[in-house]
Amino acid sequence: MDQRVEKTYADLQKSMRTLLGKRPWEDISVQHLCKHANVSRSTFYSHFKNKDDLLDSLLSQFEAAMRQVNNKRSIRESGTLKFLPIFLNHVSDNRKLFAKNNTSAHGFPVASRFRALLFRLVSSEIEEAHGRASAELASYVAGGIYSAVVLWCTDASDSLPLKLLSSLDEINRGVLAKACN
Repeated sequence: MDQRVEKTYADLQKSMRTLLGKRPWEDISVQHLCKHANVSRSTFYSHFKNKDDLLDSLLSQFEAAMRQVNNKRSIRESGTLKFLPIFLNHVSDNRKLFAKNNTSAHGFPVASRFRALLFRLVSSEIEEAHGRASAELASYVAGGIYSAVVLWCTDASDSLPLKLLSSLDEINRGVLAKACN
């Protein structure tokens, strides 16, 4: 990809992340995104169909990064999810943004996409470990992770993501071992 195109793409994604931290989803317009990224509307539309498409590009990029992780974690070997440390570190780095967009009706478009992303990641890892993935199991595990992370983000304490990771690993290990045997 041309460097100018890459820069514009990155600037628009950064604009989306920044504005999500400042205002509700419904108050973010393409005009706001363009102004913050210092690009024209025609440039925006040459890259994205609308603001939803821009948000989806951000989450797709994040999902791809989590799928490429190569650590020693796996459901088959340790009963743990590979993507979870990266996910929790990312949320930790963006804790206020995550809490804001996942604890109110205003953030529903963002929250629903995050839940879907978690479901796809959990399903993929279950399928990788067992050759099949139960939608019910993946939904249960992803929902548990999502709920725990939302509570953690809204908690006033500064607990580390490693503590949450350890707790989620313990719970998931039990759930996945029972369900997958």
